[in-house]
Amino acid sequence: MFDSGSTKSFINQIALKRTQHLPIHFNQQHYVMADGHTPFEVIGTVRIFIEMNHIKTNILVGVVNSLCTDCILGMDYINKYKVNLNNKQKQVQVYTASQKITIPMED
Repeated sequence: MFDSGSTKSFINQIALKRTQHLPIHFNQQHYVMADGHTPFEVIGTVRIFIEMNHIKTNILVGVVNSLCTDCILGMDYINKYKVNLNNKQKQVQVYTASQKITIPMED
């Protein structure tokens, strides 16, 4: 899930098991949800690889025990890949150094 309200990207441990990733660097960190009150804990960080239309991207994410979704791609990913959330055309565009990836938005 893309989340422009999140400065960083996160993944829950269960979803992490389904990904290709480098070893986890265990370093506990504490964050507060966008509501400004709800704390959550990151147990470590890991670089994950995300493949869209046969093109791989990667990002360093915080690993959490529990999350409202499998993975949140925050502004770090959005800025790195110049992600365009095109609501009018119901598609997402992701730009790598040499290619543009276009995927449909889910409702």
